[in-house]
Amino acid sequence: MAHGTAVLYARYSSDKQREASIDDQLRVCRDYCKAEGIEVVAEYKDYALSGKTDHRPEFRRMIANAPESDYVVVYMFDRFSRDRYDSATYKKMLRECGVRVLSASEKVEDTPEGGLQEGMLELLSEYYVRDLARKVRRGMEGNALKARDNGYRIFGYSTDPETRCYVVNEAEANAVREMFSMHIAGNSVNSIAREMASRGWTTTTGKPVDYNWAWRVLNRRAYTGIYSWGGIEVPGGMPQIIDEVTFARSQAVVPRKRRKDENWDVYRLTGKLYCGLCGKPMHGTAGTGKKGKRYHYYACRESDGCRRPWVRRELLEDSIADAVLETCSDEGRMRMLARRIVEAYAEPGEEEAEMASIEAQIASLEREQHNMTQAAMRGFVTDEMVARNDEIKAQLKNLHNRHGILANFRDEVGDLTEIRVALQAQKKCEPGGGFALCSRGVGGGT
Repeated sequence: MAHGTAVLYARYSSDKQREASIDDQLRVCRDYCKAEGIEVVAEYKDYALSGKTDHRPEFRRMIANAPESDYVVVYMFDRFSRDRYDSATYKKMLRECGVRVLSASEKVEDTPEGGLQEGMLELLSEYYVRDLARKVRRGMEGNALKARDNGYRIFGYSTDPETRCYVVNEAEANAVREMFSMHIAGNSVNSIAREMASRGWTTTTGKPVDYNWAWRVLNRRAYTGIYSWGGIEVPGGMPQIIDEVTFARSQAVVPRKRRKDENWDVYRLTGKLYCGLCGKPMHGTAGTGKKGKRYHYYACRESDGCRRPWVRRELLEDSIADAVLETCSDEGRMRMLARRIVEAYAEPGEEEAEMASIEAQIASLEREQHNMTQAAMRGFVTDEMVARNDEIKAQLKNLHNRHGILANFRDEVGDLTEIRVALQAQKKCEPGGGFALCSRGVGGGT
């Protein structure tokens, strides 16, 4: 008879199973512990999670808390894991903590023969899962070849309970036809989704339909009569809701932005031009003259309360273009422009603060990487750890590159305070009625 303390672990794989399955497993485990004189100190339960993976929250919490007991008791060994490699890895980790896994239903002695028996049980459990998956896949492929429903709900169709083939759901099919007509007429996918939602159509989870749902409907070839599942296509396997011509016309529609005023104009200074009176961003706008000619301007928003008159787009943009060309032809002005950029993008101490932050991030990531290396040396390696290690490598590479750039930048710029003083002395235009071309909110007179 065993003695000591134990934690119980129970799980079931499918959300189609009953939660009572967990209670039944725990009841058997409690009876086993009572008969063996073992005290139960904790219980862990994973619902609707497969034993083929170790991505189970309660399972991982149990492993992390391993030293809290002498045993882990499960209903059967396949409840612990259905992957023999995971099973061996985690059982080894538990043994190193002085914890042994026991099955309440499978009598396995703590002997070499018992270890062989346990290994055979694990192998048979994994074989069962893989063989079942193969049989299920074969059955689903057979269904697909006969154009039968494989449990996949398609809007516009219902399933015949006898033949298990798709049949047209007239109410939904009419909505599908209307959606294609709306799309061909120029309505955006978003507007179509909003219209369908306003009529009460919902997803299979009961939520109002959205853009993604509408996009899938408008790109589903099943409506033209083609059945498709897992790479298998059966022409004529679906009742046709729309013809090929309608589908092709919908696919040929080029998505475009829409607004009340369809005349989209380019305002190159948007986001860069600030008013010298109110200090707020100026935006592009347009108006039509008496003879129908369209004129373009930059203006302040009425809500900002600025009384500055609108400024013609061509006048302002051409002036800026001329100034840029003139500046680019003068080496002295180019140097001044470079210094002004430095002034805008590097406040005093900014690069030092960023470098310190990067160094702290590098140190933290290297500590995490070291901890995972130590865990790997003890035999604890998971897919999550491998993926996280790859992420850390990529992050460290980017951080080191950025650190090197900042170091070179600091060496080249020198003392930014002196640059700031020089710039202030050389300013030719103060704010008060002009415009400012700005980046990150820092501007100079133009």
